[in-house]
Order: sequence, then structure tokens, then C-alpha cells
Amino acid sequence: MIPAEPPVRPATAARWSGTPLVFVFGGFAVLLVVAFLALSGRNANSTFSFVGSAIKPTAGSPPPAEVAREAARRDGEQVAMRAEAQAPGAPPPGQPKVEPVERRIVYTGQLDLVVKNLDAAEKQVDELLSSAGGRLVNSESRGDAGSKRTATFKLEVPSAKFRTFMGGLRPLGVPERDKVDSDDLTDEYVDIQTRVKHLKAEEDNLLKLLTERARSVEESLAIRRQMMPIREQIEKAEGRQKYIDAKAAFSTVTLKMREEANYVPPTVDPPPSQVRQP
Repeated sequence: MIPAEPPVRPATAARWSGTPLVFVFGGFAVLLVVAFLALSGRNANSTFSFVGSAIKPTAGSPPPAEVAREAARRDGEQVAMRAEAQAPGAPPPGQPKVEPVERRIVYTGQLDLVVKNLDAAEKQVDELLSSAGGRLVNSESRGDAGSKRTATFKLEVPSAKFRTFMGGLRPLGVPERDKVDSDDLTDEYVDIQTRVKHLKAEEDNLLKLLTERARSVEESLAIRRQMMPIREQIEKAEGRQKYIDAKAAFSTVTLKMREEANYVPPTVDPPPSQVRQP
């Protein structure tokens, strides 16, 4: 007889049936560990280790002093940018900065003085006018017997020395009238300057069109006809600019002086009477 095989124990069969699951879960765990290590190595320069309540950078991160300096530098740049944006007269973002324009102000002064000696006062006026680099426009003197002598001068001085000149005239006598007017022509000057710039740009475009695109005499004449009124406007605007420059360069002072005492003309001895011979 052939002996019968011994029966398989249930515990052994159960152990061998769970072995594939162990390999599956083990491989999955290994993959997770590898992925974690890879991510940790990639972010090594930005990781931190926590010790107590303090945070310390791990190897590869910049020192705290450099981090603080970099933060301070960035804060300083932001503060400077905000201050520049909020500064008075600062142009809006994206627009070019406007250069400051020299102001064109026309001053006019009128001064009436009572002086003790008109001749001495006139001499001092000449000295003040010469030192200021001014000029005499016109003058008028009157001296009727028995009345007070007067003199009227129209003077022009550089606008930069206008206040100094007026300050030198006042001590020459007792002011009866002291008036100063000003006319600011800066806005008009800037408007004309901008207009001339645009007109010249338009003229340049037409000139370029004339040299590059005109193919016949008729086309050239048509372009030139368009350029003529533009050139007239430019010349008129530039003439106004020159007038404003010349007017603002010098200021006008009208000076009137009156002598205190009545004028007594010098006496002239009467001619000797002719004696008739008998």
C-alpha cells in the first residue's frame, strides 16, 4: 500500500497567504522614505531646526546678520521710494520729470521823495544807477522861482538788482509814495515754449515727408503750403518769447524828487544905466 500524505496545517497556509501583502506595504514604505529624503535635500538651504522657543537656521542658510542687513536695505529703498513719490512737485509715476523754469517776473516801482538838496540827491541817484548796471530812460526837471524844484526820472535796472536799487533810493529823502508792482509772465512763457516745441515737431514731420515721400512738383508744393502757416506761428511765438525775456530782464523805476525849500533863482545884477552925455 502507498502511504497517505500528511494533511497541511491551517496555520502554515495562513502565514504563506499573507506574505505578498507584506512585500507590497514594505515597498511602499521604502518609496515614501526615499521621496522624503529627496525633498529634504532640495530644501536644505531653507529649513530651520526648532530648539526650545528659538529658531536656528540649518547648514547652508545665510547668517542672521546678513539677513538683517538685507531686510534693512530693502526697507530703506521702500522708504526712499515712498518719500520721492510724495515729494512736492514730484511727477506721477510713468511721466517724465519736468525741469524747473526760470521765472519771468516784471517789476515796476514808483517812488516819490522829498529831499533837502535836489542837486546832491541827483548825484547820488546817478551813482546808484551806475553801480546797479542800470540806465536812464528819460528825465525832466522843473525850477520855477518861488516854488519847489522837482525832478522826475524813468530808470531801468536789472531785475536781479531791483530790490537793492530801491533800497538805496529810499534813504535819499522822505518817501511820500512808495509802490511796487509785479507781473509774473512765467506761465505764459512756459505755454509758448510748449507750443513752439509741438509746432517744430510738426514742421520736422512735414520736412521729412517732403524729402522722402514727395515724388512730383505738385506734391512738394502741397507740403510746402502746409509748412508755411506752421512756420509763421513758430516765428510769432518765438517773437513773444524774446519780448518776455527782454521785459523781464529789466525792471522800471519812476523816481520823483521834490526839494524842501522854495526855489530862489540866482540874482543877476541889473545892467548899468546908460548916462546920456549933454
